[in-house]
Amino acid sequence: MKLLNIHANAKLNLALSVLGKRSDGYHEIDTLFQAIDLFDRLQIEKADRLAVFCPGLDGKDNLAFRAAELFFKRSGLAGGASIRIDKQIPLAAGLGGGSTDAAAVLTGLNVLYDAGIPAGRLIEWAAELGADVPFFLLGGTARARGIGERLEPIVSPLSPSYLLFGEGQKPSTAEMYRRLDQCRFPRPEIDRVDEALRQGDLAAFCRTAGNSFSVLWERTETETRLAALGAQAVLLSGSGPTRFAVFGDPSSAKAAQECLRQSGVRTLLAHPAAQGAEIFPAVE
Repeated sequence: MKLLNIHANAKLNLALSVLGKRSDGYHEIDTLFQAIDLFDRLQIEKADRLAVFCPGLDGKDNLAFRAAELFFKRSGLAGGASIRIDKQIPLAAGLGGGSTDAAAVLTGLNVLYDAGIPAGRLIEWAAELGADVPFFLLGGTARARGIGERLEPIVSPLSPSYLLFGEGQKPSTAEMYRRLDQCRFPRPEIDRVDEALRQGDLAAFCRTAGNSFSVLWERTETETRLAALGAQAVLLSGSGPTRFAVFGDPSSAKAAQECLRQSGVRTLLAHPAAQGAEIFPAVE
């Protein structure tokens, strides 16, 4: 096998509680990740050297490049790869676009080179690239603790529709944490959200889910409109700016999307995904 096509799925933070700042400067969090069917398209091909092609983010500045470097360094394999990324996940949106690409590269190279690296070891390597990169090696639904690296898969019967929209600009994630440290902020009870997910209780999920970073964002007109259009909750993903409306009924989500489209509001409709990376071997 010389070439792979991969869909690298985005994620939502269904709920996020920042517990406080640690002595090492990082923040302790408790969060619930959900992979969704919004994805970047990657093509990974064996090559003599390593190169990443992504409009506006080529080469070593891309986390996917660092992931490939790390794979070859840790595995001891000789070789390279040509990696092309078609970005569909908005950048710096709280959706894990860079992290999922990095995880897809680790997964793809392991398959492409038939390396046989165990999943546990790949997760250890992924943690070196970023706190949420390991999640994308699992996908599905998972609870993450620590700085996001301690993962516990969750099985939930819920399969709502998520209507994503982004309003407002944010600085770096590090700056968002700094601002959070300077104010009082909510700490959602993730145990209650976790229980609602496992029990398949969408109403309870919508009542209990929340995000500590929401204190840094003002309520928007779109949020108000979505509530009137039948959304059961409107939540923030990561540190923003992406928000997502939760609909138990797919037809209501589509109707709300069309209503917002007619007034010029751009949205993306997404659903839960079972995987972080979906591999499609090229036909030879």
